[in-house]
Order: sequence, then structure tokens, then C-alpha cells
Amino acid sequence: MAEVVWWYSVWRLVYYFVFIMNLSRVMSMKQPNPYIVISAGGTGGHVYPAVSVAEYLVEQSHAVSWFGRSSGFEQSLLSNHKTVKYVPIYHVFYQGRHRYIKLMAKVLGLVLAWGRCLITMLLNRPRYVIVFGSYISFPVGLAALCLRIPLIIHEQNSVWGRANRMLAPFCKKALSGFETTKTFDNQLVTGNPLRLSWLNRVPEVSRPQSDPRMRILVLGGSQGAQTINQLMIDLIETYPLLTERFTIQWQTGSHLVDLTHEAVEIHSYIDRMYEAYSEADVLISRAGAMTVSEALFFSLPAVFIPYPYATDQHQYHNAIAAAKQNKQMTVMDKPTVTELYEHLSAMNAQRHNRLVGDNPLIQYNGSKTLAEFIL
Repeated sequence: MAEVVWWYSVWRLVYYFVFIMNLSRVMSMKQPNPYIVISAGGTGGHVYPAVSVAEYLVEQSHAVSWFGRSSGFEQSLLSNHKTVKYVPIYHVFYQGRHRYIKLMAKVLGLVLAWGRCLITMLLNRPRYVIVFGSYISFPVGLAALCLRIPLIIHEQNSVWGRANRMLAPFCKKALSGFETTKTFDNQLVTGNPLRLSWLNRVPEVSRPQSDPRMRILVLGGSQGAQTINQLMIDLIETYPLLTERFTIQWQTGSHLVDLTHEAVEIHSYIDRMYEAYSEADVLISRAGAMTVSEALFFSLPAVFIPYPYATDQHQYHNAIAAAKQNKQMTVMDKPTVTELYEHLSAMNAQRHNRLVGDNPLIQYNGSKTLAEFIL
């Protein structure tokens, strides 16, 4: 009996798929509505550039709908964006610890999300669909391909994510923030979309002239990085005279470091990032796509310590791509305290030779470049 029910369910799924494909041929003859679908989820590395593009498109008088999870980071972030319509397409069915049930529930959720996308886009056909990666964007992109809606993909990292990699050969245009380890015939490097508020500002060095010490900006991502935090603690304890030559602005994440020093500013999260980058002489951070892109935007000398467990080692490849763009950026895999101190000392001696404005990525912004394919 169970086999009969299973095969019946498969037959019904195939039936509806064929029906929708035939219906899409008729619907495609109609003039598409002037609205654009955007999808991204998971981490800030996917979501923040997508938000930048959405805001830019709204400024250009486009209606934007965001397809995402019913309860996720992107939904809370977009709750204050009244100009972007949020459409929940994916719902979590199981949050337990059983591995196989969790996997089956996720697959079921993605299939249902694909069905919701098909129905929604059939009833109100968008002009374009833009996806920025993560598993939630895959059913959105797949639905666009099934309905023959122009699909644009943007990959923020130097290594294509799984969802983007599967969709890229079939989309209208595959855009990327960096030169990638794998290339496609329809690929174009556009840079990553930065925060919209930065678009018309010229990167500049604006550190306080009254303090001659080199200013170090330490970032471990929005959640912090325990390895980098511990490395900085060891650095200060091993070289107590360090703060006579350096000042440190340090984003520790939610786990604040118990350290009080006049030369060290500790924050769980830094809101005014433009000012933080402008005032810094050197950056120490992980190598997430957006952190690397922002450092390139400011031509900020950097020490990148890639997260070793990132999927496909994409942080390592991001850092290598940045080092090729700017010779004052360095990749250090598991540096010792002594190695880091010596490298910072060498950078301090050369800091007045900072190459402001030499990076070609400063000349344009990914939000504007991506939008040019639509406008």
C-alpha cells in the first residue's frame, strides 16, 4: 500500500510539472510585470549584497519582491524595509536532531518552496529573477528556469556555491564578485554590491591626526571569531608595549573579551563600518566575501586569516584573490603571535605608503553594475 501511495504521489508531481510547463508557454506570451524577484538567505555574506541591490532597484522605481524563509535572518533584516515585499516560500518542518529526518524534511521543504515559486510567478510574472546563493535561492532560480523567466545569478565568493553552481550554466548571466576558480561562458566579474550608503562616497583615510600610533581594525565577522580573539589576547599579553605603537578597534562578536586598556576599543558589533574602515591603517579579519570586498574598496592593508572549515575553502580563495588585487594584503594561515607581531611591525614601517585608490574595484559598485543588466 505504501508503494502505491508513493508512486501515485510521484505521478501527481510529474503531472503538475507538465501542466505548469505548458501553462508557462502561454503565460510567457504576456507582457511581464515590471517587478523583480530577489532571493538570498543564510549568512550576511549572501543577504547584505542582495539587500544593497534591492535598495538600489527601489531607488530606480522598480518594485521588488524578496523570496525567502518564513523565519530567517533575511526576514528580520527586511522587516523595516517597507518598499521591499517579503514573500515567505520556505518553512521549517523539523528542528530535531535526527539527521535523516532533518534531511528529508529539508528536501520536502525545498520541493514545496519550488511549487510556491511556480504558482506565485505564474500568477504574477516578474521581469527578472536574481539569486545570490544559499539553499533557499535554488528553488527560486529553478522555478524561473522552468517558467522561462530571465535569471541572473550573483556569486560573492571566489568559489561558486553549490546552488549557484547548479543554476549558472542555464541562467541569462552569471555574475561574480571575484575571478572564480571555475568559470562559465556567461560569466562576468562585476565586484560585490556594497552598502548603498557608500555608493556615492569616495573612500578616504580619515584617521585622527592627533594620534601617531598605527590603528588596527580587528573583525571576525558579525558573530566574531574565537581564534582571532584569542590571537589578539595573546598578542597583547606577550607584547605589553605593543599599545605604545598601535591602537586597536576590535569587534569581538557576542562573546566580549574581558580586557580593559586605553589603547583598545572593544565592541560586540560595529555599526559605523564606513568610519571604522576610514580610520584604520590595517585590518585583521577572516576572509568572508563582503569583508574582503570592503577592504578592497578602501584599499586597506590587511592580514586575512581564512576560516579553515569554510565550504570548499572559499575564504582562502577570497583572500588570495584580494592579495592579487592589492599587494598590501596578506594571507596568514594559523599565524603565531610572533609572526603576527613581526608582520604588523613591518606594516607599521610602510603604512605611509598606503596605496589609496589603486584598486580597480573602487571605480564601480556591484549594485549599479548588476542593475545595468535590468534597467
